[in-house]
Amino acid sequence: MTKAIFLDFFGTIVFEDNEMIKEISKKTADRANNPCTWQEVNEYWWNRFSEMFEESYGEDF
Repeated sequence: MTKAIFLDFFGTIVFEDNEMIKEISKKTADRANNPCTWQEVNEYWWNRFSEMFEESYGEDF
């Protein structure tokens, strides 16, 4: 039974990806040259991603 349908900000149907992103962030932190937590990796990724899409289209994105 479908409980919900998620749409990303492009309007694409997506799976909830929080657990997948958490696992990727953990693996990245484990392999990093500088000690860091998975939360720091996740925060860094989101900040860079946000900067890139804001620079691409500005406020109209």
